[in-house]
Amino acid sequence: MRLALLGLAVAIAVAVPWVRRLVRSQPAGGSVAQRLLTAAVVTSALCEAVGLLGFALFLVAGRRLDLYALAALSLLLLSVYFPRLDDWRIWAREMERGQPTV
Repeated sequence: MRLALLGLAVAIAVAVPWVRRLVRSQPAGGSVAQRLLTAAVVTSALCEAVGLLGFALFLVAGRRLDLYALAALSLLLLSVYFPRLDDWRIWAREMERGQPTV
């Protein structure tokens, strides 16, 4: 079970940029601001899920190292993918032109 949860945490960490790009590039469904907000919320939820998996591993197996490692990974992901105003402005311009990027 430990390896499965660790593998899931790593898979989520690897999938964050892909999911973020996928959410932002959806052509239909609301304004540019709403798509950017949705991308930010989904990205933050995935980043936090990594830390929650570490907490679940700690509760199940009692290994503090799993908790610390996945909490650190979660904080790293949150700091890397934290929404920044300059990035939002660039993405909003590109979405209005129909050319969303990473």
